[in-house]
Amino acid sequence: MTKNRILFITNVELGQANVQLAVIQELLAKTDDYDLHLASFGGLSQAIDSLNQTTTPQRAVTFHELKGPTWKEALFERSEHKWKETCALAPTWWNASRLAPMMTRIVAPWNREELVDLVLQTEKVVKDVDADLVIVDNLFTPAITVCYNLNPKWSVLSPNSYREFILGYQTEFERLYQHPP
Repeated sequence: MTKNRILFITNVELGQANVQLAVIQELLAKTDDYDLHLASFGGLSQAIDSLNQTTTPQRAVTFHELKGPTWKEALFERSEHKWKETCALAPTWWNASRLAPMMTRIVAPWNREELVDLVLQTEKVVKDVDADLVIVDNLFTPAITVCYNLNPKWSVLSPNSYREFILGYQTEFERLYQHPP
């Protein structure tokens, strides 16, 4: 019997990656029906090595390393994002309107060349692995982009609740009673 192949794609930052690592660990512990793959930056290779020590070589998770600056490196270590200055602002309505344009930098902090390179690397992994299901981190823009373009069977796995994704699709009044923040 052929195992179903699942490809997880995530940022290396543990706030996001822990959810994917937990699902991988649970799948390794409960069943051997899946061929598991994880694509991320090199910082997660140790976590995958640790998980692989708990299983047989036939069930080991295959790690696909992405090269380039991580989300955190691209966002926090670049002066053009003005992250320290932004965090120092008081949480007021006035400052919120000033910070709204920065949201795209938070979601995709890479410069043009880096983003294109990450999209191409991610696309290659998705095509090479040819997974039955691709699970992506909601903040890893290159993976979301690739999945929209290639349209594999895919889903988002996030440490956030679904309510945080749907608030923008609700009318003004539904926000108050159906899924309040």
